Amino acid sequence: MTFSQCLLQVGLLRMLTDLLELLGPLALRWIILFIENQAVYDWQGRTYVLVLVGIVAGHSLVEQLHERHSRMTRAKAQVTLTAMLYRKVLFVSRHSRCQVMAAGLATHLSADVEKVAGLVVTLPLLLSLPLRVALCLGFLWQELGPAALVGVIVLLFLIPVNSAVRRRIKLLKRSQMNAREERETLLKEMLTEIKMLKQLAWEAWFQYRVTAARERELETLSVLGYLTHCFSLLGHMCVPLLVCLSSLGMFVLIDAGNVLTPSQVFTSIWLFRLLRLTLFHLPSLSPALTQAKCSLCRLESIFRSENTDLDCCHPAFSAVDLGLTSCSLTEAFQRNNQGDSEQLSEIKAEIDHPSPSGSGADIRWYLQTFGCGWVLLSLVTQMGLVLVAVGQDGLLGVWTSDAKEVQGLEGWTELRDSRLSLYVLLGLLQAILVCAAAHFLTQGSLRASGGLHSELLSSVLHLPLSFFRKSPPERVLQSFTRDVYVIDEQVPKRLAAWTHSQLEMCATVFLLSVVTPVFLLAAGPLLILLFRLQSQYMSVSRRIDQLEMVSRLSVKALFQEMPHSGRDDCDAQANPAAFYDQTLAHCHQILHDYLVCHFNRIIMDRWVSLRLDAILSVLVFLVTLILLDSADSVDSGVVGLALLYAVSMRGVFHQWRQASSDVHDCVRAVRKMAEYSTLEKEGPWRLPHRVPPGWPEWGEIELRNLEARSFEGHFPALTGVTFHIQRGEKVGVLSRERADTEALVSCLLRTLEGVSGTLLIDGVDVTSLGLQDLRRRINVIPQVPVLFSGSLRANLDPARRLPDAQVWLALELCHLKDAIQALPGKLLHPVSDSAGSSLRYTIMPDHCETLR
Repeated sequence: MTFSQCLLQVGLLRMLTDLLELLGPLALRWIILFIENQAVYDWQGRTYVLVLVGIVAGHSLVEQLHERHSRMTRAKAQVTLTAMLYRKVLFVSRHSRCQVMAAGLATHLSADVEKVAGLVVTLPLLLSLPLRVALCLGFLWQELGPAALVGVIVLLFLIPVNSAVRRRIKLLKRSQMNAREERETLLKEMLTEIKMLKQLAWEAWFQYRVTAARERELETLSVLGYLTHCFSLLGHMCVPLLVCLSSLGMFVLIDAGNVLTPSQVFTSIWLFRLLRLTLFHLPSLSPALTQAKCSLCRLESIFRSENTDLDCCHPAFSAVDLGLTSCSLTEAFQRNNQGDSEQLSEIKAEIDHPSPSGSGADIRWYLQTFGCGWVLLSLVTQMGLVLVAVGQDGLLGVWTSDAKEVQGLEGWTELRDSRLSLYVLLGLLQAILVCAAAHFLTQGSLRASGGLHSELLSSVLHLPLSFFRKSPPERVLQSFTRDVYVIDEQVPKRLAAWTHSQLEMCATVFLLSVVTPVFLLAAGPLLILLFRLQSQYMSVSRRIDQLEMVSRLSVKALFQEMPHSGRDDCDAQANPAAFYDQTLAHCHQILHDYLVCHFNRIIMDRWVSLRLDAILSVLVFLVTLILLDSADSVDSGVVGLALLYAVSMRGVFHQWRQASSDVHDCVRAVRKMAEYSTLEKEGPWRLPHRVPPGWPEWGEIELRNLEARSFEGHFPALTGVTFHIQRGEKVGVLSRERADTEALVSCLLRTLEGVSGTLLIDGVDVTSLGLQDLRRRINVIPQVPVLFSGSLRANLDPARRLPDAQVWLALELCHLKDAIQALPGKLLHPVSDSAGSSLRYTIMPDHCETLR
C-alpha cells in the first residue's frame, strides 16, 4: 500500500494519455470533412486548427507527465525494496550469505527487485491496452464497417508469427553466445599468459585460433543480423501496408457502391497505426507479469521468513545443488565483481578526465571498414523504402481525389482495380527493398565487425610486453568483449535507425513543401532550432549517463557486499548498534545518490522531449493553418495526407533524437579500438635479413655496454653491462633484485628492448633479426609451467612443423612417452583447465614447452 497513490496517479495519466491520443484521428476527420463541406464560416476552420493543436499539445504534455511519474515511482520502488532487502540480509548468518550470494543470488535478487519495480509500468497497461483496443475497433467500425475486422485479423495473425521469429532469434543468440564465449576464453588465456606467448613466439598460432573462433561467431551473426534487420523493417514498413491493403481493399470489394473518401482513408491509417502498436505490445504483458510474480514470491519469502537461513528461500542457489565448493564459490563471486569493478573505474576516470563522445571521424572510420559499396547500397535501399512508403500514402490520397471525378459504376470499378493493382505492386517493391536493405546492412556490418576485430587483435599482439605489465588483462579483454559486442550489434542498428529517421524527416519536409510551398519559410528556422536543441542535449546527456552508470553499478555492488557484512563480522560483534547504523547509512547514501542521478536523467529527458513536442505543435499549427487558408485550391485528400505526416513528425523527431544520442555513444567503442593501433608497437616479427641456417650454432652471448630500463620505465634495470659467455659455458646470474635477472633474460628475447649498447648471439646482433626468428631459436624454461587449451600436440608444436615421430622422440627423451600414450587421445588428447591440473611436466622438442 506504500505506492498505491502513486500507482493510481500513474494509471490515471496512462488512461488520459491514451484517450487524448485517440482524439487525434477524430480531429483529423473533422478537418477533412470541414474542407469537403466548404463551410462558409471562417471561425470554424480556426476552431479546428486550435482543436487539433490543443489535442497534440495536450497529449504530449500528459504523456510527459506520465513518463515522469512512472519512471520516478519505479525508481523509488526499486530503492525501497533494495534498502529493505539490505536491512534484512544484515541479520542473516555469514555462512549462509557467502554460499548463496557467491553462487549468484546477488544478481538474482537485483533482477527480482527490478522486475517487481517494473510493475509500476506494467499494471496500468492491463486496463489501458484493452480499452485502447476497444476504442480503436469502435472507431474503425464506424469508418469501414465489417471490413475493419480484416485488418484486425491480419494483425492478430501476425502476433504468433512475431512470437515465432522472436523465439528463433533467441535460439540464434544462444548459439552466438556459445561461440562468443569460446572466443573470449581464448582471449582471456592469451592475455593472461601473454609473456609466455611472446617468449615462445606463438602469437601467430593464437591469432589463427581466435580468428577461427571469430569466423564461427560471425557465421551465426550473419543469420541473426539478417533476420533481426529484416524483421524490424518488415514490422515498421510492410505491416502497415498489409493491414491497410486488406481492410481498404475489402471495403471497396465487398460492395461496388463503397467509395473511399479522404476522411475514411487517413483516419483509418492513423487508427491502424495505433492498433498495431497496441496489439504487438499485448503478448509481452503475460511473461512480464509471470516473471514479476515469481520475483515477488521470492522476495516475499525472504521478508516474511523468521529463519536466518536464506537457503530455505532460495534452495536453487545452494552449494550442494550447484556442485561447488566454498573455494570455487568465492572464485565465482570474484569473477562476477571483476568486470563491474573495471567498468566502474573506467567510467570514474572518464568523469575526472572527460573525453568527447563519438565524433564524425569515428563514424567515418567505421563506414570505411563497412565498405563504400555496402554503404551506398544500404543508403539507396533506405531511400527507396522511404519513398515507396510516401508513394503508398500519396496513392491513397490521389485515389480519393480521382474518385470524386469518376462518373458511373464502370468508371469507378476501373479506377478501383487500377489503384489496387498499383498499391499491391508498391507493396511487393517495398518487400524486395526490405530484404535488400537487410542483406546490405548485414553484409556491411559483418565486414566492419570482422575487420575491426582483426585489426584490434593484430594491434594487441604487436604491443610490447611493457604495455601488459602496466595495463591489467581485464581492461584489454573488455575491448574484445564489450566494445566488440557494441560494434557487432549496436552500431549497425543505431546507424540504420539514425539514417532512416533522417530520411523520414527529409521526406516529410519535402512533402509538406510540395503541398504548401509557404511551409519552406517556417521549415528552416524550425530545423535550426531542432538541431540546436539536440546539440545542447548531447552535451549534457553523456555526463548524466556516466553519473547514472556509476550510481547503478554502486547499487549493484550493494548486493555483492551483502556476503561481507552481517552479524558474524568482528565489528558487528564488538559494537552491533554502531556497526548496523554505519552499514545502513552507507546503503542509504548509495541509494540516495542513485535516485539523484536517475531523477536528473528523467528530468533531462522530459526537458528535451517537451521542447521537441513544442516544435511539433508549432509545425502542426502552421501546416493546418496554411492548409485551411488554401482550402479552395487544395484537395481534401492532399490535406489529409499532409496533416497525417505533420502529426507523425513527433515520432520521427523523438526517434531521431534517441538515435543520434545512441550513435554517438556507440561509436565510442570504435574510437577505443582505434586507440590500440596508435600505441607504440614492438619490433616487426619478420625482417628481410633472415637468420643464418642452424643459428645459433654455439650459443655464444656477448653484451657490450648494454643499458635497459625496467618494464615500468621508472628506473634503470641494466646499466653498462658488459660480459662474454663462451660456447659450452654454464653461467649463473646473481642479483639483489629479481627484476634485474628478468631484464637480462628479456633482453635476450627482446621482450625488453635495450636503450643503448649491443647484444650479440654467435656474432649476430639481435636487433637485426625479426622477433619471431629470434624467439623461436631461444629456449626458456619457466619456473611456473603453462599449458594452453587445445590438444597436447598443439602445445608441443602449434605450427605443425615437426613430424609425429620427432614429437614422440622428444617425449621419450623427457620420460613422458608412456604417460602420454596412456591418455585416451594420446597426442590429440584435449587439454582444459580441469584436465590440465593433473599434468605438470616439462617437455623439450624443438622448443622448451611446459605442460600441466
